[in-house]
Amino acid sequence: MRAFLGLGIAAAIALIVVVVAGFLLQMSCSPTGSIFRGSSPVPIEFNAPADTAPAFHRASYQFVQAAPAPARLPFAQGFICGVRVTDLALVGFALFLILSSIIQALWLRRAVEAAEHSTNLVGSALIATQRAYVSLREFRVNTTRLSAIEDIQSCSVQPIWENGGTTPVRNGRSHVSWKYFERAIPADVELADFDEKGNRIVIQDDYQPLTIGPRGMAQAPVIMIEGQTIRSVRENLGRLLIWGWAEYDDIFEGSPRHRFEFCYQMVVTGSLSHSHIAFSMYKRFNGADDECERKPGGEEPATLMRI
Repeated sequence: MRAFLGLGIAAAIALIVVVVAGFLLQMSCSPTGSIFRGSSPVPIEFNAPADTAPAFHRASYQFVQAAPAPARLPFAQGFICGVRVTDLALVGFALFLILSSIIQALWLRRAVEAAEHSTNLVGSALIATQRAYVSLREFRVNTTRLSAIEDIQSCSVQPIWENGGTTPVRNGRSHVSWKYFERAIPADVELADFDEKGNRIVIQDDYQPLTIGPRGMAQAPVIMIEGQTIRSVRENLGRLLIWGWAEYDDIFEGSPRHRFEFCYQMVVTGSLSHSHIAFSMYKRFNGADDECERKPGGEEPATLMRI
């Protein structure tokens, strides 16, 4: 449909140009036109008496003066006025071919751009639905008691990573840290990445590798928390934060490196013999990729996190 419309537009433009050009040539090259007009007749005066000049002589002079000799036109004007109807037809046909080619090329370009845009959308949707997507699935909590009526003696917390995509994780690494704060969490406190002994990480080798298959899960290192810390949190004498991150690549070429961050506060409720441990999302350090506080793909150790 667009092809016929383009041909129609080109034909209409070419026809209009030919008609206008023919009209202008007719007006310009006509003897009574606006450009090549003849000279106005100049009266001839007869000094001889009327009785000595025969009547046919006066008639001859008047006839010659009424039809002056045509002036010789310049080359450019002569070339233009020599254009014929067939020449205009050929020019119009050539113009039609040129215009139709241009219009078809423009529409073809738009069709190619639309096809490329659709292909990019399909590719982006395919990557978004099938790429690896690591997130925190849950915290697995186990408590130790000396008896059913005793308080918690110790608590183990293990974050579980989950890959929600249908493709595996590549070149993954992760880390989980925690810290207990007396009373409240200071507004200006800085939290870095710590190992299991509480030492700050300064080299890349101290980070844990992360390998997760499609729709799979991976267990982070276990965090051991003493019973006294659990009781302090339950009695609102302090606060405990657990935070971590994961960085990884997907299998799609050209995709940026991905990152996921989480930060949760431990909540302990209940009584001495019936304590319940849960976690609530903290106000910062929770996001994925561009929403992360730290940018993914960095080669240096994780920077400090201010909370």
